[in-house]
Amino acid sequence: MKTSFEFSPGIETLFGPLDENLRLLEKLLQVEVRLGPSAIEAEGSPESLTRLEQIILDFQALHAEGFAFANGDLRTLLQVVLEDPSTTLGSLARSGRPR
Repeated sequence: MKTSFEFSPGIETLFGPLDENLRLLEKLLQVEVRLGPSAIEAEGSPESLTRLEQIILDFQALHAEGFAFANGDLRTLLQVVLEDPSTTLGSLARSGRPR
């Protein structure tokens, strides 16, 4: 199955340095990701693409809320999210935010 997700402002942070976060997503979700001129194009199982979509939507929401990820922090959060299907990027990031 194939799908695409339009770029949003700040999405390049999700990609990581040298696209290392995209490679992590590809490996652990078993999807193939390509960066098009205005969208992320992905191919994989319906379950994997649904999980990828949730991660992208969570990232976009966090960015809109003003979350800024220090170098390496996003990768660490992604690893936790990818290892535990019951965890979302949004809930994990918000749980660690100072109040």
